[in-house]
Amino acid sequence: MSAIFGTDGIRGRVPGELNASLAFRLGFSVGSMLWEEGETRPRVAVGQDPRSSSDMLEAAVVAGVCASGADAERLSVVPTPAVSWYTRSHGLQAGIMISASHNLYAYNGIKCFTHEGRKLSERQEQRLQEQLGRTPAEREVTHPVGQVIPLTADPVREYTDYLSGCVQTDLSRIRVLFDCANGAAAATVPRLIRCLDLNADLIFSAPDGENINQNCGSTCPERLGEAVRRDGYDIGFALDGDADRCIAVDETGAVMDGDRILLAVASHWASCGRLPERAVTATVMSNLGLRESAQAHGIAVHTAEVGDSRVMRMMEQTGCRLGGEPSGHLIFRDYSVTGDGQLTAILLLETMAETGSSASALRSMLHPWVQRMENLPVSGTDKRRLLGRSSVLQAAERAREELDGGRIVLRASGTEDLIRILAEGRDADSVARTMRTLTDVIRREAASCPDN
Repeated sequence: MSAIFGTDGIRGRVPGELNASLAFRLGFSVGSMLWEEGETRPRVAVGQDPRSSSDMLEAAVVAGVCASGADAERLSVVPTPAVSWYTRSHGLQAGIMISASHNLYAYNGIKCFTHEGRKLSERQEQRLQEQLGRTPAEREVTHPVGQVIPLTADPVREYTDYLSGCVQTDLSRIRVLFDCANGAAAATVPRLIRCLDLNADLIFSAPDGENINQNCGSTCPERLGEAVRRDGYDIGFALDGDADRCIAVDETGAVMDGDRILLAVASHWASCGRLPERAVTATVMSNLGLRESAQAHGIAVHTAEVGDSRVMRMMEQTGCRLGGEPSGHLIFRDYSVTGDGQLTAILLLETMAETGSSASALRSMLHPWVQRMENLPVSGTDKRRLLGRSSVLQAAERAREELDGGRIVLRASGTEDLIRILAEGRDADSVARTMRTLTDVIRREAASCPDN
């Protein structure tokens, strides 16, 4: 079967690319792999976001897990990082999250975690892909079917207790507004606010199955920014549908992306001895200004490929405690092994409280290069073959030369029929000009040479 794992698990429209049959087979394959690895009566945590298709997919995944002979623990609606945390803290052998993250409700996805709460490595995804290529009927199951195990703990309570224990500083003097993206964060942020005694309010916190990420959340922070500025909040946080991302807005409503949050926390930690390695991990999509601004604070920047699992691996290789992506996936390795939007929010609040800095002062620490991004739809075209065509490669090389020290990044989306283009340089006119040229070339190539 063709590869189904993208940058962050499996994702697609429901029904269509993602359906109950695939979800059942994935649950069965996860359980089967655990048996093959020598686990005895393995247990798998299964969580979901509140979009309309999640109930159906969760039921199918749980059925597949049980059919394989493994037991399932249903966590119901929780953030993705809560599944990661619950899996490792309760000694389960795997975790599965039903969510399409920042996508609209028509999409859904499945993310898998190891017993350590980590995203699967590429090798593990390949093994799971091979298992998926075999139907359950082709596999002999010699052990009894599994069961749905009643929960002995409240995952929302335990997870929010854990998060609140990560911060000892009084945060109550900072006035905060949370945008829950009408997603999984609506199940946990209210209790986190109470645990930390935050002076905080919520917007977009009423999921109805279809309004998840709809004109709100981390991919649309403008409405949060307007509310923060209008109503006098000190800072706002926009989460995404499964709450593993966080984008902030300062008191003026200006957006503070993952690069800016990463630098703000890292510089504070370095100044008080909590960052002895004086280094962070970013990605190829991070602004070139991050490296320059971090160096001004004596902090080195290591670069990973896109994806928080790849960021985590680079962090381990380099010994970094902090890492992340401009999109708001930030990893704080002392506390978590995956991106966690709520953890990001409270650690940035801790930075504000301990430094006495406003959100706008922390935001202004990064001096960005001019950066433009485009997402080009390329439905019906092999995205990776398109990027390998000589005309596209030549246009990209000419664009890099024109940017004179800047850069061009072309990448195929791991979850959607899109080519993502990043152009970056010191001069706005040059960046705009090279972006127009590149988009014209790619559109022309996609239209003239479709790969059906």
